Amino acid sequence: MADCLKCQTALSLKKILKSLWLGYQDIECSQCKTMYEHKFKNRIITSICIVPGLFIANLVMNYFPGELLFKSLVALIIAFIFSFFLSVLSSRFLTFKEVEK
Repeated sequence: MADCLKCQTALSLKKILKSLWLGYQDIECSQCKTMYEHKFKNRIITSICIVPGLFIANLVMNYFPGELLFKSLVALIIAFIFSFFLSVLSSRFLTFKEVEK
C-alpha cells in the first residue's frame, strides 16, 4: 500500500481504487492534504488487470449456451468482478508522485 511521502500516512485502499476506476484522478492524503497523481506504471498495471477479465468474458460469449443478451450480461459481470479483484490485488504495486503546484 502506498504511503504519503510527507506524513507517512497510508493512502486508503478505497481512495486508491476509486481514483483508479474513475480515470486516474488525483488522490489527497487524509492527514496533510498533499495531492498525489498516478505514475504511468499504474496505467500498465491496470491494463494487465483488465485483459484477463475480458479474455474470460470472450470465452463466456463463445462457449456459454443461451441467448445473446443473457450471455452478454453474464460476460460483463464476470469481466467486472475479475478485473476488480485483480485491481485490488495489484494495489500494493501502484505508485504515486506528488502533484507539482
